[in-house]
Amino acid sequence: MIISICGFVLIGLSLLSLALQRFYSCIPSKELKRLAARGDHLAEALYRPVAYGATMRLLLWIVFGLSFAGGALLVSLGFVAPVAFLVIALSVVSVVILQSMRLTVHSARIAVHAAPALNWLLTYLHTPLDILSHGLAKVRTHSPHSGLYEKEDLVALLQQQKEQLDNRITQHDLEILERAVHFDERQAADVLLPMSRVKMVRADDHVGPILLGELHASKQSSFLVFQDSPDQVVGTLFLRDAMQAREGGRVADLVHHKLVYVHEDFSLRQVAQAFTRTSEVMVVVINAFEEALGVITLDRLLTEFVGEAPEDDSIAYEDRAAVASFKPVTPEPETSVTSVDESAAETPVSEVSSPEATEVVE
Repeated sequence: MIISICGFVLIGLSLLSLALQRFYSCIPSKELKRLAARGDHLAEALYRPVAYGATMRLLLWIVFGLSFAGGALLVSLGFVAPVAFLVIALSVVSVVILQSMRLTVHSARIAVHAAPALNWLLTYLHTPLDILSHGLAKVRTHSPHSGLYEKEDLVALLQQQKEQLDNRITQHDLEILERAVHFDERQAADVLLPMSRVKMVRADDHVGPILLGELHASKQSSFLVFQDSPDQVVGTLFLRDAMQAREGGRVADLVHHKLVYVHEDFSLRQVAQAFTRTSEVMVVVINAFEEALGVITLDRLLTEFVGEAPEDDSIAYEDRAAVASFKPVTPEPETSVTSVDESAAETPVSEVSSPEATEVVE
């Protein structure tokens, strides 16, 4: 009878170590470190054993292997063969179920209660286990794989991150990352403003209210200047120069004569390089026959990367005092340490985790 009880105890210990292995491997150590730094006592208790990394995992696997093997042996000695076989088979099924179970409030409680004992063991066994884990690491040929092969895999990962319940990366940041992935795949022809929509200015035009009104209505910040016909482009006029001139003079007196050209098949990365190397804010897109197809402005290229500015963005960038007094708004992080399957446990997460903790979903 005592042998059978000892066998059940060892099998229970093996299942407990496997459950702890499952729990600790599902909560990223970086996230626990962030929460512990914020003063979350639950995260602090869990982070202590997790901080040991491979040493902690090796200890749990050793406990699992020895206790399961010893428990199976004692059960086989304490029961007749059919009963022992049934007990061991149920134990194996329990191992499989534990590997696929979701994290619950109950598993969080178990991990919290087991953390001090596990931390105490690691304090004394860390050195030999660390040597053993390094030795095993040299023997193992397996290296962690990101699971990403193509850009589409990275885009799918970003989409998954958007839908993740405990996601704390803003949608805008995720969209920027997604645009960055595809940035080099797009060409100048995809983002140019066609010549039919480009506001052009005659070099002989007089700078006055009528011209300034037309320039503002176009919503462009720079304009191509032509001499006799639109095919004879001689330079660029900047809206800020026209605003400073206001009354008097001709457009020809304000023309910036340097023109920069990019091919319609240039990637957006090559277009960005053209802006960087020339310090211009507008480039003319041409084809293989040197025909002007349209223009790309620096702000249009930036919009393709960072997205459209919000409509309620009313910062007065020309007002030095207003910009200096700007206060950034930091979004509050979501709170809770474990993701709980509501069908598996009715206990609220708040009873297990502190208010500062952050939810972690597989």
